[in-house]
This record gives sequence, structure tokens and C-alpha cells, in this order.
Amino acid sequence: MRVILTSIFILFGISVFSQNLQLTGKAADEKNTPISYADVTLSVRDSIIKSGLTREDGTFELSAPQGSYTLTLKQLGEILYTQNIDLTQDTDLGTFKIRQAKELQMVTVTGQKKLIERKVDRLIFNVENSVAATGGDALDALKVTPGLRVQNDQISMIGKSGMSVMIDDRLVQLSGDDLINYLKTIPSDNIKSIEVISNPPAKYDAEGNSGIVNIILKQAKEDSWNMTLREGYRQGKYALNNGGVSFNYNKNKLALTSAVNYLSGKTYFLNGGEIFYPNEHWNDNTNSFIKGNSFSGRLGLDYNLTPKFTIGGLYNLSHSKDKYVADAPTFITGNPDYDLIQTPSVNHSKTDYQTANLHGIYKIDSVGKKLSVDLNYISYKKNDDNLFNTTYSLENQLMNYFKVNNLGDQNIKNYSVVIDMEHPTSWITWNYGTKLSFSKTDNDTSYYDLTSGSPILDPNNTDHFIYKENTEALYLSADKKFGKKWEAKAGLRMETTQIKGNSLTTNEANKQDYTKLFPTAYLSYNINDNNSLSLSYGRRIERPDFMYLNPFRWYDSPQSYTEGDPKLQPSFTHNVELSYTYKTFSTTLYYSRQEDGFERVGVVSPDNRMQIYTPYNYINSNIFGWKGDYTFTKIKWWESMNQFNVNYSEFKTSLPLITYKNSIGWNFYFSTDNTFYFDKKKNFAFNLSWWYNSKGVDKMDYCSARNELDLAFRMYFLDKNLTVSLRGGDITGSNRPVWTSVTNGIKQTYIFYSDYIQYFMVSVSYKIGNNKLKTESRDTGNEEEQGRVSN
Repeated sequence: MRVILTSIFILFGISVFSQNLQLTGKAADEKNTPISYADVTLSVRDSIIKSGLTREDGTFELSAPQGSYTLTLKQLGEILYTQNIDLTQDTDLGTFKIRQAKELQMVTVTGQKKLIERKVDRLIFNVENSVAATGGDALDALKVTPGLRVQNDQISMIGKSGMSVMIDDRLVQLSGDDLINYLKTIPSDNIKSIEVISNPPAKYDAEGNSGIVNIILKQAKEDSWNMTLREGYRQGKYALNNGGVSFNYNKNKLALTSAVNYLSGKTYFLNGGEIFYPNEHWNDNTNSFIKGNSFSGRLGLDYNLTPKFTIGGLYNLSHSKDKYVADAPTFITGNPDYDLIQTPSVNHSKTDYQTANLHGIYKIDSVGKKLSVDLNYISYKKNDDNLFNTTYSLENQLMNYFKVNNLGDQNIKNYSVVIDMEHPTSWITWNYGTKLSFSKTDNDTSYYDLTSGSPILDPNNTDHFIYKENTEALYLSADKKFGKKWEAKAGLRMETTQIKGNSLTTNEANKQDYTKLFPTAYLSYNINDNNSLSLSYGRRIERPDFMYLNPFRWYDSPQSYTEGDPKLQPSFTHNVELSYTYKTFSTTLYYSRQEDGFERVGVVSPDNRMQIYTPYNYINSNIFGWKGDYTFTKIKWWESMNQFNVNYSEFKTSLPLITYKNSIGWNFYFSTDNTFYFDKKKNFAFNLSWWYNSKGVDKMDYCSARNELDLAFRMYFLDKNLTVSLRGGDITGSNRPVWTSVTNGIKQTYIFYSDYIQYFMVSVSYKIGNNKLKTESRDTGNEEEQGRVSN
């Protein structure tokens, strides 16, 4: 711990007190009119060392080491001014007049960003330009994001075995159903873009097994305000209503973002499966629904204390109150004691999720040196009250009866601090920092037997478990461009983790302490404007979810329960990717190796017919694959995004419970997303998307083939301020996969379906605002950074 803090302070000291010198000046024409937004460069023998733009008032500021340079001002391709300079100390050139300066005409450019953009280490999907994502939620947007798959409310990255989700560069500390439910509260109309980072740099947490999805929410433009009202109706087997309002404001020194959203109604689920015991056959088709209300809010503030120093905060709140109702009949053949087990249940659940962030950003100079500090707080609370009764029947005669009340309280808190330094120099760009994270999870579960009519606490199935996890990280990366064609980036992240799990009920304690290194490396070569090659490598870690580490048992019926394992270990993944891009076509060869992979295994016993779901570190895998995507935009009225993935997977295990130790096979995936415009202004658009996944291996299971057809129609009115969207999901009802596994020599199959797969939806949104707030001309201190971004 002391080593990490000492190292980071030394690095910060080096950066803050480095010997770069400042060069300032002002450019004006013969009438003393400032020359705005001209390119300013410092070069040595035609090699550019530093570059920037003049501000609106003609001033500029560059930072460079001591030396001899050529200062050049250029505008619209024309050189306006050159001067040789010996930079031996901070220098102010004052105002220098430029004759025959070319006047910069004010031109308004209309257009939009590309639907897909590619950078060295990530793919950017601009959701605001997608018809298919209009009017839905974040989960709908992820469904049409290149490189991602959303299958049965599970998010995965194509060609990867795991991933993490971030909102505005901040990790969402949720997983499983909790993560899905949270994403459903974020309207897709509030999302600006989604970044798919398949091999994350050292700056990011090594958590996530394979990759990161970063959801960037919309912000207000400078000197403007806007507000969007939206309302939606979604019909599957049951109906859902969703709506909300967002308000953004940005003027002078203050930037504000806010949103309030709600979701209300019912969602249908089908969980089914079969168990093939040696002399019996069990068939389960559980019909269930969730009826509830959820609310989410977001408030963000940023304030420029000085042109170089900005402070801000961000607060997110999500609250849901749900009622889960299931019938759960199991039909049995071959058992002489009973032929039907019924376990109707009602689970009342309440969830509160809050995140808070305070941050400060100090721009040390005008060439990009920047220090950022983030303080984060996360609170997650969930209360479950599950009441179920089970009847065992034979030929319609009651044979046995149980009634149980299972209560569960989960409370998670996390505190973290992140210090990050962006440090460009004349020969290389550094990025380094540290992160300290402290988590505590408190789980309290009670099991009451109500069969006799009075509640009787069962101490064997009651547990109070406290889990603490602290992680300290230190990272360093370097980015270097070699001429105009080559770029290399390398980084190393070190994470030290201390874990302590303690069951207050059984007095069982478990401790873990480990330090791991996570190297990353990238190399890209721009052959020409249309062709490029890139190679990347990264090592990742996947830590078990808090629920996976809790040894308590959560019963769904007397025959079925879920439990965790406090001794579960993290898994590690090595990823290598070789990519080639030609214009709008990109293809990648990839290899991924996972060690000590874990997941819950459904174990059935032929002796007592129990179904126990327990996590194990039991998988080692090798995946070799080829994936690609192509965007077609050559026809003005037709845009088409297409992607494919072919991989050969080898999953192996030595776990005695798993009957077949090797799961080997091919998988194929293809998707196409097509938007057709009916008018030149693109006010009316129709979208058709379809994907197909072949049958193949899914870790130690096998999955059947499936496909899905989605349709969407978007209409703009009132100068595109009013948007009306119609969408339909899984039109043909073909997304019905079946998973098959074998444990203890017993074959099991599993199916899942929900209203979020097949549905019809209509949504309306209306935007008002002012993009021309009256403001005085001022220097914000970040004009050079803005210019560099726009270039």
C-alpha cells in the first residue's frame, strides 16, 4: 500500500514540475482583428513537436521543452506566418500583425457523425443516429451495437467470454438480473454513443474478463439548454409503460445534466426444462410474471472555477418495487410416489441503487497535461420476501405439503478514489494513476417453515454473511506515434486484493490476499487512408459476484436451491487480436484463453432428486475465432451494418460432477441491420434487423440454433423535434434456444423466454431548447483541446 502511494506521488511530482516552457502570443490582421482558429505549430526540421489553435481572440499557448523551433501559423491550408524561435524560458511574443490574412468565413455545416467509428483501442457506435435503437432502453441499444450480443437478457461481447459495463467511464457495480433491470431504466434516447473496448487499456480496471462496454450519455452543447419529454408503451403478453424527462444546461461556467425516468407494468417469463433421471422424467414449465414500478434519476453538475480547474459531481438513483408471481408445475413420469409437484410462489422484492461521484480536473498546461481526481460511492440494497408452498400429488391425490417463507436482505457499499494523470511530452504520451477501492457486502437470510401454520426458524438454512474486499491498483501506459503510419501503445496495471468472508452464523471465515499484473499492448499501422492493421494483447481478471461468494442457501422449492462458495477464486483471461480495416470493412482474428473459469452448475442427484445450483472454478478454455463487420452507405436511402463471427471453442474441465470433460465445437453468428430512408431529409425511416446463431457449444453446455427478426419505423416532425417510433421484436417468434447439459450422468435441458424478446412498442418524444443562449465572449482555457478534438 505504501509502495503504491509513494510511487504515484513521485510520478505526479515529476509531471507537475517537469521543465516544459510556455510560449504565448496573439495573432491579428492589419485592422487589429483577431485571427481565430488558425493552426499553430512548433516544429524541428519539418517534424511537428507541438500543435494547437488560436482562440477566438487570436491568442494561443503552447508548451515545449527548451530548444530551437520554427513557429508556423496556417489557416485554410495557407501559411500566414513563420518565425524561428530559441525557447530558453517562458516567452510571450505579444501581438504580431499578419498581412494578407485570409478571412475565415462563418460556415454552418450540417450533417451527422458516422454510425460507427473506430479508434486504436475501441469501436464507437453512435446510438443517436440509429433508427433501431430509438424509443427503447439501454438494453435495446446494446442489442444493435456492433460486436455485442444480448441473448435472453444476458449481455456478451462477440468472441469473448465476459465483460463489464460502464456508464460515462464509471463502472456499474451490478451483474446478472440486477444489471439488466438497471439498464432497462435508461432510455436509449438519452444515450449518445456506446464504446466497445474489446482489449481495455491499463487505465481501466482489469475486472471484466474480456472487455468493457462504456455507455456515454448525452450532454448539453455549450451555450444551450434542452429538454426532452418521452412516453412509451410496450406490449408483449403483458403491457409496460415507460416515460421520463431529461434536462441539460450549459452556459458560461456551469454545465448541468439531469433525467428522471419511470417503468411500470408487467413482464412475462417462461422458465422451462427437463431432467432425464435413469428411471424418471421431470418436465418443468414455469410461467411467471413480474409486476412492478421502477424509478431512476440522474443529476450531474460541472463548474469551471478557473479556466484550468473544473469541479463537478454526479448522482444516480434507481429504485424498484416488484412482485414476482410463478406457478412452477413439474410433471413427473416413472415415480411411484408422486406424478406432480407444484410450487406456486410470490416474491416481493425492493431494490435501491445509488451512486455518487465528486471529481476535480486540473489542466496543467495547454498541450494536454491533465490531472483528474474522482471520489466514488456506491450503495446497493435489496430486500426479498419469498413465500412459496409445495404440494406433492399422485393421480390428483395430495401426498405431501410444505409451506416456506424465505427472507433475504443484501446491503453492498463501495468507496473508491481514482487519481489519473494524462502527461503528453514531445516524444511520448504517458498516462498513469492509481485506484483504491473498499467494498463491504452484508447478506442476511432467514428460512421459516410455515407448514404447521406457525413460523418456525430453520437454523440450518439461515445465514448472516459479511464479505469485505479491498483492492489497490497502480497503472502506467505509454503511447507513441512513429511518423504518420505507426502507433504503439503499451501499459501495465498492478492490482493487489485483500478478501475476507465471514459467516456470523457458522463462524466460518475465509481470507484471500493476492497481487496480480495485467499487461496490455497495441500496435497499429496505417497503410494508407483506406487501409490499416492493428495488433493487441491484454490480460484480464474476473472476480466472482458477491452472491457467488455467500454460502447461504436460497430456496425456490424444497427440491431446488442456490448457494455460493466463499472459497471461489477469480479467473484470468489472455486475449490476442489481429485486425484489418479497409474503409468501412473490418475483420479480426482472435484468440482467447481462460483459466479457472467459474459459473453456477446445476447439479441433480438421482438419490434425493435435489437440484442444487453452486458455483465452481471448473473451466479452462481456448477460443480461436474470426469476426468481421461491414457498413454499407453507398446508396443514399439505404444504410446497412453487417457482422459475422466464426469460432472454434475448446472447453475442458476436471470437475467430477460434469459427465463430459470436453466441450468442443464450432459456432457461427451473423447479423444484419438495415435502415431505409423514404425522403431526402431522412424524416421517415424503416429499419429491418435479423440475426442468426448456429447450434454449438456454450461453455460446458450445448445450445440449439436460434434467430430473431426485428422491425422499426421512425418518423420526425416539427423540424425533427418530435419523434414517433414503432418497433417490433422477434416478429417470427424464432428466438427460442434450448440448452443441454449433463451432470452426474443425468441429462438436463433448459429454455427461457420473456416479453423483452417478443413485443410491440410505440414511443413518442418531444424536444425543446435553445442552442443560441446569449453569452459574452470569453476564453474558457480549453480552446486548444477543443481544436485538437475537432481535428
